[in-house]
Amino acid sequence: MNRQSLRSTWFIVLCLAGKLCHNVAADDSDRRLLDGLRERRLYLLAEHFCEGRLRESQLSAEEVGEVTVELVRLYAEHAVQSPPDARAELARKARDTAAGFVRQHQDNPRVLLVRMQDALTVLALAELARQEGEVAIEPETTFAAARQTTREATRLLEQLDKELIELISQRSRKPAASALSADELTALQNNVRYQLARAHRNQALCHAPGSDDRIAALSQSVDQLERTLKQVAPDDPLAWRIRIDQITALRLAEKFDAAQAALDAMDVVQAPPALQLAARAEAVRRQLAAGKLDAAQRVLAAGREIAGQVSPELDFAFLETYVALWQAA
Repeated sequence: MNRQSLRSTWFIVLCLAGKLCHNVAADDSDRRLLDGLRERRLYLLAEHFCEGRLRESQLSAEEVGEVTVELVRLYAEHAVQSPPDARAELARKARDTAAGFVRQHQDNPRVLLVRMQDALTVLALAELARQEGEVAIEPETTFAAARQTTREATRLLEQLDKELIELISQRSRKPAASALSADELTALQNNVRYQLARAHRNQALCHAPGSDDRIAALSQSVDQLERTLKQVAPDDPLAWRIRIDQITALRLAEKFDAAQAALDAMDVVQAPPALQLAARAEAVRRQLAAGKLDAAQRVLAAGREIAGQVSPELDFAFLETYVALWQAA
């Protein structure tokens, strides 16, 4: 795209954002706009849109909560995609926006969703710190920071889980008109518990392979996933993600037979294409971890595309396999 086309595209997007900012009710066009901007990593435009929406006086309490969730998510994604010198300010905006909403809107029916997004912000920052530690020259300082941030994410998620237990019981007895229903709260709780398992896995990866701390945290992750899976309907999309994360945690714990059994138990063909690709990537990594390069190649022979979709994770598993083959040669 040449410079003139780029300027024209930005002008059209800005005009569309301005038009939607004056539309009182959030609708599908709002969602499409935000999704499009996020996919193109035009975070400043998306943030400007949400900030404009929140300045509208006619928004309902539910709309204020939903737009705030989107804004916190945008700040967090922008932070993760930014260089370290710009990340802290964006992370602060994400957390301050969530904290300000919680202080001012305790009775808002979407306050739990804002708090959940805040916990996910902290977990995303923890995962990024851990990934940076894996390639740092002096990793321990970065790993220490990642462990501390992961503990904070775990605390926020555990607090939400405890509150949801009581709220679900209350809502079942006495439904509220504008608040989240018992079913919605249950779905939120399942996601909270799934994210807790992710936090435990991230904590594990901040410790040395084979260490007691790593093994203990991975065991917590596996146990949390098993308990959560029992509460989720088999056709719930979250169930597929839980199964794949189980396999990942078992592989990292070097329980290769258990990981293979979990893979065999999955009816992968019934999963959405994106999750079929994720399962294929995990099958490759399980074989690599066990030192079975020929088996990894056989898995890769199934291809890198399903129903026109590709997966960065599977592509990376291809690369890992070729590197392992090169090293073996």
